Amino acid sequence: DRPAHIDPALLKALRFAHRWQTKLDASPLTSMEGLQTARAAADSYVRRLTPLAFLAPDIQRAIIDGAQPAGLTLQQLINTKIPVAWDDQRRMFGFGTAAQNPS
Repeated sequence: DRPAHIDPALLKALRFAHRWQTKLDASPLTSMEGLQTARAAADSYVRRLTPLAFLAPDIQRAIIDGAQPAGLTLQQLINTKIPVAWDDQRRMFGFGTAAQNPS
């Protein structure tokens, strides 16, 4: 086991992704102004970070706890097309399988 290494950039990006995903999940009660604000902010940066909100829960927990694989960086995450399937995410980013990483 290696000691925990909390990566502030990964934490900030994960928080940002969840914040924007919430804003983009408009409900029927969302005002037109709210929708326009969300759309205007959906620039390249937002589009690159929002998929982080869909990482497997155990991957997100590992990032929060600083237990992500040593080579996992924010740059790697945003430059990669993140698979939808959580097991594929675990393999791609070096987390092993669901049996090793129960969620």
